Formats: sequence, C-alpha cells, structure tokens
Amino acid sequence: MFAAASPYHAFAGSLLATAASPASPLNPFSADFTEMRALGIALFARVADGCTQRVPGDLAGELPFLLWTVSLGLLYCWMHDHSEHQEKTRAILRQSVGLLAGLIRLSSAPGAGHFRRQLVSVTYLIRSSLPLGTDSPA
Repeated sequence: MFAAASPYHAFAGSLLATAASPASPLNPFSADFTEMRALGIALFARVADGCTQRVPGDLAGELPFLLWTVSLGLLYCWMHDHSEHQEKTRAILRQSVGLLAGLIRLSSAPGAGHFRRQLVSVTYLIRSSLPLGTDSPA
C-alpha cells in the first residue's frame, strides 16, 4: 500500500484535511464512501480467510473491519511520516503485524472470551454509527 501511494505522499496531507470532514464524501466513514469501505473490508476478509491461524467465530466476523480500521491508522501515520521513504511507518507496520498475529493467537486462549466479546462490542458500536450499506459483519 505504501509503495503504491509513495508518489502521492506530498499531497496526502491535503487529502486528509478533506477526508477528515464528516461532510466530505472522501470521509472513510461517510455514506458516499460505503462502496470503497466495503471493498477495503472485503480485501481484509480475503486476507483473514487465507490465514492458517484459527480465529474464534465471534472475532472472525469482525476481523476484516478491525484490520481495515487499523489500516486507516497506519495511513494516518504514513501521511505524517517525513522520515526517508517513510521508514518509521514501515517499522510500525511490521511491528503491528506481529502484535496483531499474537493477539489473534491469544484470542483463542481459555479466559480470552470476555476480552473478545468486549472487542466485538466496540466494533459493533462503531459499525452501528456508519451509514447503512454493505458494512454489515461477515
């Protein structure tokens, strides 16, 4: 993602300023963005489906949305990263992948159900504030 977007790094801040407005059609949580949001979530669903790590059912339905949301945070970091070739963001991405993989592994552990339910509840609250469309859980 960062390699493909690299030529537009200087312009990214302007895009963010526009996309941050709740009224902007470029806002990733707006009704106008529903189709693009759904495509992004579907991409992460394909990634999650290809994982060998077993993901508990209640989390599996929300994992693509959670990964999409994390990608927005990484994109925000990338936009503000002025290190050479945005290496700081790339390091954050590498460490985040390891952290997320570990958390998914731990989510199957005995006693993790309470925390999983809390996470799923938070994602439900976020989703319930989104415009109706193709964002419903898998």
